[in-house]
Amino acid sequence: MPPFFIVLNFIAIAYAIMLLFAVTKKYKYYFLIGCTLPLFAYIIVGMMTYGLHGFTVTQFALFLLRGGLIASILSGTLVNFLLSRLSEKSKH
Repeated sequence: MPPFFIVLNFIAIAYAIMLLFAVTKKYKYYFLIGCTLPLFAYIIVGMMTYGLHGFTVTQFALFLLRGGLIASILSGTLVNFLLSRLSEKSKH
């Protein structure tokens, strides 16, 4: 695997950790719900793609890091944003 992808993986992990800490305590559950859904989807997709040919644990872990983290960050932020907006509107 090219070093570029390894660097990307570390950036994605750092970004995910930063986002988790940045999200306010009030909405952290929304964010976690949004993060876990695509990760499960990615695990299933990974099982289907690699499961047929047989794969090493490291290959699968890197596959998860590359796509799963980015997908979970995006959907986590989106779900967090939407649900926080909805809960704010319901208060008024």
